[in-house]
Amino acid sequence: MRHAALLYLLLLCCNLRAQVTCTFHDTPLLDALRTIDETSADYQVDILTNGLDTLRTSAQIKNLDVPAAVKRACNGLPVKVKVKDNIVCVQFYNPKKENKSVVLQGNVQDGFLERGLFGISLALLRDDSTIVESKPTIYEIGSDSMHITTMYYLGAAVDPGRYLVRAQKDGYDDGWAEVEVPANHKGGNIKVPMINMRRSMKAIKLGEVEIVATRIKVRMRGDTLVYDARAFQLPQGSMLGNLIDQLPGARLTEQGEIFINGRKIDELTLNSRSLFRGNKKVLLENLPYFTVKELKVFERENLEAVARGIKDAPKDYVMDVALKDEYSTGLIGNADLGVGTHERYVGRAFGILLTKTLTLGAFVNMNNTNDRNRSGSSGWGGGAGGFTMGSYTSPQQRVGAGLTIDYKSTAIDKEVGWAKYLLYSEISFDRLHIDNESQTWQERFLPQGSAFSRMQQWDKEGHTVLQAVNQFRLGRIAANGYLIAGFREQRNDGRSDFQQWDDDGVAAMQQVQSLGRMRHYGIFLCRMSLPWLWNKGIDLDLDLHWTRAERDYYRRQNSTLGTATSDYRHEYDTERAASYHIEPTIGRTLRPHERLELGVTGRYRLTDDWADNPLFVLSNLAGWGLKDSVAIDLTPSDHDLMATVLDPTNSSYYDRRQHDGEVALRLKLLRGKGLPFEVRFALPLLLTQERMDYRRAAIDTLARRTGFFVNPSLSLRHDRWRLNLSMRTSMPAMLSMMPMRDARNPLSVREGNPDLKNDQRLEASFSWNHRPKGAVTEGRATINLSASATYHLRSTAQGFTYDAATTAYTYRPENVRGNWSASTTFGLSLALGSKQRWWLDSETSQHTWHSVDYASVSGMTEAQLNKIETVNLGEMLKLRYTANQTKLSLAADVRWRRSWGHHPSSPNISALDTRLTFTAQQTLQRSGTSFALDAALFDRRGYSTDAMNRTEWLVNATVTQPIPKTNFQLRLEAHDLFNQTSNTEYEVNAQGRTETWHRVAPNYVMLHLLWQFSRKPRK
Repeated sequence: MRHAALLYLLLLCCNLRAQVTCTFHDTPLLDALRTIDETSADYQVDILTNGLDTLRTSAQIKNLDVPAAVKRACNGLPVKVKVKDNIVCVQFYNPKKENKSVVLQGNVQDGFLERGLFGISLALLRDDSTIVESKPTIYEIGSDSMHITTMYYLGAAVDPGRYLVRAQKDGYDDGWAEVEVPANHKGGNIKVPMINMRRSMKAIKLGEVEIVATRIKVRMRGDTLVYDARAFQLPQGSMLGNLIDQLPGARLTEQGEIFINGRKIDELTLNSRSLFRGNKKVLLENLPYFTVKELKVFERENLEAVARGIKDAPKDYVMDVALKDEYSTGLIGNADLGVGTHERYVGRAFGILLTKTLTLGAFVNMNNTNDRNRSGSSGWGGGAGGFTMGSYTSPQQRVGAGLTIDYKSTAIDKEVGWAKYLLYSEISFDRLHIDNESQTWQERFLPQGSAFSRMQQWDKEGHTVLQAVNQFRLGRIAANGYLIAGFREQRNDGRSDFQQWDDDGVAAMQQVQSLGRMRHYGIFLCRMSLPWLWNKGIDLDLDLHWTRAERDYYRRQNSTLGTATSDYRHEYDTERAASYHIEPTIGRTLRPHERLELGVTGRYRLTDDWADNPLFVLSNLAGWGLKDSVAIDLTPSDHDLMATVLDPTNSSYYDRRQHDGEVALRLKLLRGKGLPFEVRFALPLLLTQERMDYRRAAIDTLARRTGFFVNPSLSLRHDRWRLNLSMRTSMPAMLSMMPMRDARNPLSVREGNPDLKNDQRLEASFSWNHRPKGAVTEGRATINLSASATYHLRSTAQGFTYDAATTAYTYRPENVRGNWSASTTFGLSLALGSKQRWWLDSETSQHTWHSVDYASVSGMTEAQLNKIETVNLGEMLKLRYTANQTKLSLAADVRWRRSWGHHPSSPNISALDTRLTFTAQQTLQRSGTSFALDAALFDRRGYSTDAMNRTEWLVNATVTQPIPKTNFQLRLEAHDLFNQTSNTEYEVNAQGRTETWHRVAPNYVMLHLLWQFSRKPRK
């Protein structure tokens, strides 16, 4: 009997001096011996190790002496037992004194609140208090500071024996735990008792002294990069975005994307909670910086992947904004009203309510200053940018609002580190009006010279988006899923003037006026996941999509081709389309060895989409010609009359259905002895069958095709570097293989190609990150290197044929071989000086393209293969200085582009882009007045047009004045003071080069009234 074993041991130890009865049911030996020790008045059992925690009391020790009985109870472990008078001493004993590498695992918590702690530091000490060299890794798991579990791992090469783990944190007394490393340790983690920490109650009375504290701005905490927000002094009214822009190694783009040491942040969270579905700009532009305690950057397993049991899913790169304790619950908000020149205006408000389990956020935004920062819609269908709503620099007007609710239960699933119950809901509305104006100059590389074109476009866009997002998690083994439903409407009213010519001077012209409306709605994404439905390691997932789209499009086109007569078309194009997607998935994960993981996933996918697209040529009606000037959006009310102008040649209908069956095999080999990195190998086997019912003009066909693809991938992962290799094979779109010809635009004819073959490409990428260790460089220097290459064994390109007589192009997709690209980036961030006031950032990059494409001239027996080489070299240097009230930065960014061709008609291009920027910020401590200046010099040389070859000065300036004894501020802002901003694009490939100019919003001066507030809950 297990419960009798230690009773016998007690009787033997006491030699009948004291009669004590103890009963144990599956009790660890250490706990049992401690209980006996406390119960016996005559004997003291002294255990010098806690390495026997997991050994159960099951030994038969009757009629044995004390040493033999303890050895029997310890199951043959190498222990040493001493009996002297009434003291029985038990400890591990290893005569060889081997130095072994072990990992200690434990938790730290606030002893009073019984919750984890942020910002702890750990050390491993011997029993004589000497420090042992160790590698601590600390995980802070949970939804916020009120519901956190702090777990740690300590790796060290130590002798068997007794050790101490010390935890330290500002404002707390040191916390301690004892741990014993057994002599016969055979692998696995050694558990350390819970470390309970108490707030420090010590008080020291000092005389009159001056204390000057220097905070470390950036440091490593295990695998987490931590920025201390309190070490950055920003002017009153600054937001989270201003803080991140000051972080060493950080880069913040205009679109709100954050890069840390060259790697993009996938998600920005607030106290480990998601807001506005990961839309970073909402927090960047609205969260006051003074509420932030620290910013933590780390890798985290994707919630969906964890819930679905996917072991090989890539980890998210997360930045978590940890609020100060006094702001972790309560209300935070701000408002901004601004009026400026050129009829510019801004009106916006934002607020967040934080409780222990609930986060409620809301925003309203109305402006015509191109401010999209508080848009709750981050893309149709859950993607990061599912559709683009115009240029960010074109003049815009916006009205947007959103509400988000995030609930996370206090119950935490400790195995995965997430709340057991989660509910996230968001409702958002956006209305955007854009005035687009652009000019495009284009050169086409032909076998016997070049052809040129110029286009001017004017377009007014209107977008309305309304969507609701719901994400839920009901218990670890119950269900996980999310649902997105929405409505989108887009309106376009545009016109364009186009001219085209070649070396012979033959010209073509075209004027186009268009008016369109598109409505897109439905349940775009619905997913349900049931992880571990029958057994741990089994995952079942169901994915559903359904959408419907309606489009009405009016177009008037007047074309002149060379010396030919004008061609006039007045068209009405109406389209109705829908699609659905059903995808069940089941997966199984096995672990036959502690370092080997095998997985298999089976997936079936059914996709069906159809579109009915009748085209009516209204210009064929009497009284609808060019000289009749009929309104563009009118159609005859007579149904029979409409039928007479149906264009059967260009009207189309298709119904496409695709079945995919996939079996993916996965292998993961964990690092260990003899293997310093992790190996991941995936072998997906895909069988696809596609069928399309297609009707257009004389074409009425039912096309079918079947494909089998193997797309292997190999990944090697180390703490500092990663190497990824993969091969991808895909089929071209079936619509592009239909034998159709669309000649509605006589200057741009489109054809299909039934002979297209599958695309194939090879991809490789490598990344390396290094943070030098040591007292001088710890947290003060980072080095990163990344490289990638793609080689296309076969790809689909849009080849074209040029008709010199009419200057018209006929486009046809063609297979080409030999396209490849390669890029390399080397980055360095270095603190100059121990106080980390000066920082130097450097980024050196190169991008190389080998572009292959087809181009031919009408009458040639075969198409000409063009090859263009392009090399981009870049260097960015940035020097920053940060003091309490002063911020300065000076940056230089130089980009050189070199393009050349292998054909005599291909030109050589050498263009140089230079950008010099200077920023300065000064705050007057007494009045709180803040001055900011942002100046940039842009210089472009080597381009074909004067619009591109120019020098621009961009100067922005602001003055901010807090109103004393209130939460209000006044801010005077000057945007583009000298009105020199322009938006230009440049592209070169094997077919030609394109230079585009876009209209930008005018400069302005604006006066803002800002209000910030925070409310803490009553205690």
